[in-house]
Amino acid sequence: MRRRWLFLFLACWIGGCGGISPVNSINEEDEILAEDSFEFHYPKDWKISSEQKDTKSGQRITTYDFRHPQAKDCYVRIEIVRPSSDNVDGESFMKEIVKDKVHVFKDMFERSGYTNFSFASAQITLSKYTVTQLVISGDKSEITRKVVVNILRHRGNFYTLTYQWFDSWGQGVKHRLEKIAHSLRFTN
Repeated sequence: MRRRWLFLFLACWIGGCGGISPVNSINEEDEILAEDSFEFHYPKDWKISSEQKDTKSGQRITTYDFRHPQAKDCYVRIEIVRPSSDNVDGESFMKEIVKDKVHVFKDMFERSGYTNFSFASAQITLSKYTVTQLVISGDKSEITRKVVVNILRHRGNFYTLTYQWFDSWGQGVKHRLEKIAHSLRFTN
C-alpha cells in the first residue's frame, strides 16, 4: 500500500499535478486566426477559445485564449477593448490598462504564493508597431514566473497580447512564445 501511494505521489510530482506542467517544446507548425482587423499565427495543436462581453461602462471586450494542449500554464491571450466612445484619450486609457494589469497580476501572483513581485514597462517595437510592454515577474520554490503584456492602440481599439513562461521551461519555449506574440498583424 505504501509503495502505491509513493508511486502516485511521484507520478503527480513528476507529471505536474497541482503545479506547473513542464513544457519542453511548442509545435512549430502554425495555424492562422484571421479576424476583421488582424491576423495571428498560433501553434496548430493549441486549443482556442473566445469570449465577448460588454461592460457596464459600455466597452466591448473580446478575448481570444490560445492554450498549449498539455500545459494550461502555457498560453497566449489577445484582448481587444473597444471603448464606449470614439473620443477616448488614448494615453489616459492606456495608463488605466497598465495600472489594471499590474494590479490583476500582483493579486494573482500573491494568491499563487509568488514572492519578489516586480514589473517594468517600456515602449518597444513589436511587428512594426509601437507598444507599451509590461514584464511582470515573481518567484516561487526557486522558479521564476514571467508574464509579458504588450498593449497597443489600433484604429480606436486597444489590443492587449499576454503570454507567460517559467524559467524551468527553457529558452526554446520562451523564444517560441515571443515568435507567436510577434506574429500579430493588422489587416486594415
